[in-house]
Amino acid sequence: MDTPPRKGWSAPSRKQLREAVDDKHVKAIILRINSPGGEVVASDAIYNAVVEATNHKPVVASIDSLGASGAYYIAVGADRIVATDMTLTGSIGVIIQSFTFGGLMDKVGVKSYTFKSGATRMC
Repeated sequence: MDTPPRKGWSAPSRKQLREAVDDKHVKAIILRINSPGGEVVASDAIYNAVVEATNHKPVVASIDSLGASGAYYIAVGADRIVATDMTLTGSIGVIIQSFTFGGLMDKVGVKSYTFKSGATRMC
């Protein structure tokens, strides 16, 4: 597998996938998933590692009790998904949170200024 290692929440999962792909004794990879999802970048990094692994070996995603949001997104990268009748599954929609400080900035008198040069420069 050519995916370079990166640090972060997804690093251990991606490392294990690389090791399984590189191990000649491993004939197929089973991902055991039990998660409500997670952060968008980590979910996408693991999804891409799963897709890359499918180029080398069969990959099956086995969803336990819960596989939603980013966890389901990861599972979709596998060759096959299996789950029980009682598994809660669905919603590919990873979440990211942000904050707005516009009201606070107005209240305390903080303003934003953009400095640019050139007639066609965009910020």
